[in-house]
Amino acid sequence: MKLVITGDSHTKSLSDAFEAAPPRTDIEITCKPVCSGAAFREPFHEVTREGVRFTDSAYQKRLEILSGSRHFVASSDMRYGLMMGFHTAGIYRDPTWVRHAPSGLAAKLGLQAVSSQVIRAIGLDRQRNVLAFFEALKAAGVNFFAMSAPPPRRSHPCLRRGISAATLLTVDKLARTACADRLREAGIPILLPPEQTIDPEGFLLPPYEQKEKGDHHHANVTYGAIMLRNAIALC
Repeated sequence: MKLVITGDSHTKSLSDAFEAAPPRTDIEITCKPVCSGAAFREPFHEVTREGVRFTDSAYQKRLEILSGSRHFVASSDMRYGLMMGFHTAGIYRDPTWVRHAPSGLAAKLGLQAVSSQVIRAIGLDRQRNVLAFFEALKAAGVNFFAMSAPPPRRSHPCLRRGISAATLLTVDKLARTACADRLREAGIPILLPPEQTIDPEGFLLPPYEQKEKGDHHHANVTYGAIMLRNAIALC
């Protein structure tokens, strides 16, 4: 069995952990990001006679380095862990949430209400290209599971710009849950953030934050090591 872990920039915490202390296991593992999350704003895959592949040739080459093929291989001996589809910062940091709030919070905060259904729809629309990619992989018989991005961070600057913590967490939860529900309906396994890395409110605990200047989203190598162990456990 070979496990290929790849996806957007959130994959880096796992690849850093892998390079620092390769786990002892009876399976072969490769782990590297293939692109940034910005790549998923447009359709990024295609289905050919050979199978499903990225449309960008640079991403194809990176996948080939990791897996030995520019296509996603449908084989019981090859499994992919794909870190994509659960990053919600583009939704919860929007200035809209200074004036609006999820319906369950709006009256208390004195803001205009946005229904849960609308927020879920926004989450699904944001991830439409990732969801289409996952559906294509499943239809092709590729053995894979989805991997969630880390929870939001209490240090995110949008909280200093008038967006409440309660709004951020509710928007994040609704958008993530909409994506997770869609994948579960399709029978696609999901690896969620480790419970021990999340505080009681739902934020990523500070010891697991990437501390590089200007980084408001990513987790660190300690978080990555836990996710890596959990990913291996799925094989």
